[in-house]
Amino acid sequence: MVDQTKVEASAAKANELEKKLDAELTARHELQVELKKLEGDYEHKLQDLSQEKEQLASSKLEREKENQGLQQQLSTLQQQSLSHSHS
Repeated sequence: MVDQTKVEASAAKANELEKKLDAELTARHELQVELKKLEGDYEHKLQDLSQEKEQLASSKLEREKENQGLQQQLSTLQQQSLSHSHS
């Protein structure tokens, strides 16, 4: 003969474990969704930083060219100044 009390206790335990499993699966799903969002945010930020780095490198090159041109102008003016002072 089956002990009805044991059957009810086992059913209650199974029900409790099922609820815990559902809660764990829900929490896991929510964390996976949040992780995907954070990964997306990270990728977007990385892309932004990469573009910013390229812009800065391009700007740096322009400044270096501009500086080189100014250095040449200065050198030319200094030479002209020296040749005029000796005349």
